[in-house]
Amino acid sequence: PEASDNEGRTRAALAEQNRLIDEQASRVKSLQEKIAGYQYVLANPGWTTGDGFMINHLTSVKTVTEGLSQATEQLAVEQSRLAQMQEKVQSIQDVLAGLEDRRVALIRQQAAEQNKVYQSMLVMNGQHTEFNRLLGLGNELLQQRQGLVNVPLRLPQATLDDKQQSALTKTERELALSRLKGEEKERARLGYAADDLGFVGDSYQEARQRYISNALEAWRNNEANKPKSRG
Repeated sequence: PEASDNEGRTRAALAEQNRLIDEQASRVKSLQEKIAGYQYVLANPGWTTGDGFMINHLTSVKTVTEGLSQATEQLAVEQSRLAQMQEKVQSIQDVLAGLEDRRVALIRQQAAEQNKVYQSMLVMNGQHTEFNRLLGLGNELLQQRQGLVNVPLRLPQATLDDKQQSALTKTERELALSRLKGEEKERARLGYAADDLGFVGDSYQEARQRYISNALEAWRNNEANKPKSRG
């Protein structure tokens, strides 16, 4: 969230700076046109009196020359300001690039953490399944030694259809999620959802990371927006 706030403020600053540049460029253009006008008058004075008054332009050579000098000086100042503004825009763009690099790094870090949790859950689920299997074998051996059963208790298991397998997978996921809390639980749930959407394998790594990152940030925002309980 902090990175997003920084990026938002930086983009707003960039937009404002671009607006100021447009205004400054307009001033520069206006001065350039003004200078061109002065130069045209001096190049085409027409009828001129002895004291330098240009009848066709209703002004004097001195006035136009002074105006040209002032406009030229002002143009240099305004062009310098424009160059400084453009340099500032470049620095803001550099900051944005840095924020984007940081955002990508955070996404990768979150994806790595999510994958670590997911892999840990897989190991934990596998250990739990193995424990139940060994416990069942132990109970069966105990019953056989006590003479409580005359036939093996473990019968050949039927192959599950898609619906049955889906239901079994769902209960295993629910069991795993029930052991987690808060953001860790939501991250694991999103990992399951990404699996269901087919975001598996190296070719879907970026899409999987984006899906989980976006959904997790939305979850955080929703949690933050929930009314605070009053004690």
